[in-house]
Amino acid sequence: MKKSYLLLIFAVILLGSATAKDFMSTGTALKEVMSGQDSLFKEEIALTRDQANDFNRRYDSDYRRNEKFTVYYTKDSSGSITSYGIVLEDILWKYVASHEWALGYNSDGTLRGVRIISLTDEYSFPLADPRFLNQFDNLSPASIDMPGNVDAVTGATMSSELLVETSRKAWEIIQLLD
Repeated sequence: MKKSYLLLIFAVILLGSATAKDFMSTGTALKEVMSGQDSLFKEEIALTRDQANDFNRRYDSDYRRNEKFTVYYTKDSSGSITSYGIVLEDILWKYVASHEWALGYNSDGTLRGVRIISLTDEYSFPLADPRFLNQFDNLSPASIDMPGNVDAVTGATMSSELLVETSRKAWEIIQLLD
């Protein structure tokens, strides 16, 4: 990781610890956003240099070659994938605010659900309201439009927009599975 990125993460931990809030465990969040009836599998994806550069160019990311992500997926009894899940942490750089999300997708790429694992900025805590998170259900990441089919949380507009970006980035990472 770049030194500036490490320093920023350290600042997020120090500054955010006073207002940080854990909403649920990673395991609970993934169970809630994925198909619970089927067999669970996981696979680690490591970005190539080109993939990392592409993500960094299109999103406000700081990924590097070999950055690793764990993608979870479920299969039914016939071996067909029924859902995907991924946990991503993104930082809203302007406010040095960390957002950790669990995102679940159907096999066709529509969102099954979004859960918040933790947030470090108290202004973003209202994002945990199910009325906000449920707006993403059954939408494809490319079709999410704010304002439009998803309304931002007043006072947490940038965090709301970050979730839209994260949902797109997460689906792109999942699609890197062989």
